[in-house]
Amino acid sequence: FISCPDTLEKYGGDVFVHKREIEGVHGKLSAGDQVFFSIGFNQQGQPQARHVQRLDPMETFVGVVKRFSVELGYGFVDCNVTRQLFGGDIFLHRTQAEAADVDQGDTVSFTVEVSARGQPQARRVARIGQEERIGRLEATIWELRSQIAVL
Repeated sequence: FISCPDTLEKYGGDVFVHKREIEGVHGKLSAGDQVFFSIGFNQQGQPQARHVQRLDPMETFVGVVKRFSVELGYGFVDCNVTRQLFGGDIFLHRTQAEAADVDQGDTVSFTVEVSARGQPQARRVARIGQEERIGRLEATIWELRSQIAVL
């Protein structure tokens, strides 16, 4: 089973995960591992975890600080990859933004940590300069080309 605050609220309990949904996950999953998943329903209409993937706490993403309010002490990072994984923008707390000296509109690299409430939050935030942005874009294109070649 997967314990998730969002699914607990929506479906009233933990979500069942069949072993075939985690067999393709790189490495063995252990209790306490953070994962992301989609929801499907079995023939009885009960929710089940589908497409389960381990959340690598060291995986780095690149996005843009979409909004940030000094008065409220938080903002959000816009990133296409994390939007597909988590379904929305990534929360950016004041302490992370101040440590990286970032403002609205800055391009940043970051990792994601899921809070106890199940909300994805930006961690290890760093502002990216123009040269580094181009290098990361080229690396991403190279990765995509190599993945396409494998297919």
